[in-house]
Amino acid sequence: MQDLTAQVDSAISNITFANGVLAFDNKLTNARGALSSDKTIYAPIKFEVTNISNPTVTVKNADSGSNGFLYNQSLALGATSNAKRLEFNDPMAQLFTFDAKITGNAFTSSTVGNGSQPGDGTGNPPTPVTFSIFRENRSGALVAGEPTATAGASATWGDPAFKGITWDDVEIMTKSDAISLDATLTSMTAVDLDFELLTADGQVLTRSAGATATERVSSSVQPNTKYLLRVLGFANGPSTFNIVSDQLLPNGSPNANAGTQTSGGSSTGGTAGVVRLVRFTVNPVTRSVTAQLLR
Repeated sequence: MQDLTAQVDSAISNITFANGVLAFDNKLTNARGALSSDKTIYAPIKFEVTNISNPTVTVKNADSGSNGFLYNQSLALGATSNAKRLEFNDPMAQLFTFDAKITGNAFTSSTVGNGSQPGDGTGNPPTPVTFSIFRENRSGALVAGEPTATAGASATWGDPAFKGITWDDVEIMTKSDAISLDATLTSMTAVDLDFELLTADGQVLTRSAGATATERVSSSVQPNTKYLLRVLGFANGPSTFNIVSDQLLPNGSPNANAGTQTSGGSSTGGTAGVVRLVRFTVNPVTRSVTAQLLR
């Protein structure tokens, strides 16, 4: 799956507010293409609400998890999806914002010729992309896990009084030519840990919350910018953890210290993308929804 938030435009129409429910139609347009040689974004395409500013507002009609909407169609470059109705419970008719991320599938395998004579067709794969890597190894410890955490929420995660106890942050400063960040969390002593990548002001870019202590997050990033890798303890005793953080840089970067990585070519996988969050501001009184591209 590629994060395609910066590649897809969102068009909003038919906004209504009745009986404490704000609703609108949302269409997605493949404006800039998938991040591969094939610009089609393949189904399913997921529009995921990642954060809502007002705690009294909730997603009402998600069809994937608690906050995800699925568009079960593929979009060629320039194509627009069918409308998807998004509904939010807003019982107090309050202004709110929400952030959304869009992910879809991209094809990056080789092109195979089907001719019967030599030279008829081509077996050449798309040109691979090579990145240099700047790697950092970090370690830390948590005193205890968070026993009250359910559905990704906790009474102590993010509370400064519990920093280093049930959760902790590792600061990462990106290099001057950083393109993306890929970090893997492991632990030999914890049963279950969750992992987040956040901006310095606390915006969650991506989250990994499996049932083990091995988690991975990745996102494109801005150069010369501070990010936070947040480790969240869950149902553990005293535990240590390790983080391997890889920044992908242009090939040949003087900031590299750990060789190179190649994406694309004959293997299946996505090239590094440009990750952005889109913030929607919703006013139920004026029945208006506006969008702003964040970092």
